[in-house]
Amino acid sequence: DCERQYQAALSEKIKSIKASAHPAAQLVVESESRIAALKVQKRELLEAINAGKTALHTVNEVLETLDNAEGWSTWDVMGGGLMADLAKYEELDDAQEQIEQLQVELRRFKTELSDVEITADLQVTVDSFLKFADFFFDGLFADWAVLDHINQAQSRVENTKGQIKRVLALLKKMREDVDTQIADEKEKQEQLAVETEL
Repeated sequence: DCERQYQAALSEKIKSIKASAHPAAQLVVESESRIAALKVQKRELLEAINAGKTALHTVNEVLETLDNAEGWSTWDVMGGGLMADLAKYEELDDAQEQIEQLQVELRRFKTELSDVEITADLQVTVDSFLKFADFFFDGLFADWAVLDHINQAQSRVENTKGQIKRVLALLKKMREDVDTQIADEKEKQEQLAVETEL
């Protein structure tokens, strides 16, 4: 309970300093202003981190779906027939929907990043998977082309995942720096309150 009482007494002393004509009053006001600005910056960073985590989750879902499509496509190349085609395209349709969702999430992430003054070129697009050619000219070359497109899409999505992870690491470091600055500012305030005689 001592810590709580100490903090309460410290808070009262800071209020008294601010209300006084003491030269330290201006220093306390400036310190509080810096802390308020840092808290706003921290909130913006947390919003960007949350947007990035949401996009990263969707990226992982897309990769899982593309991995499933790759498995069916490989089977199709080996002669899997209509069943492999249908399963493959069901996975590819799911992947396309997830990628559209990911595009929305990446736009939101970019918007949040602009609030914390970070620019990142985050985008993933997936070509048409040659669905028409594969269904109507079900031959080895069309199957290979679809498999190649799936592999290209996986590569692009992996690249986007790497970008998101790098930006998230930067954001987390920035958040830690802001936390340190807030703690330092509060420590300065405390020192000022302890040293000021009213």
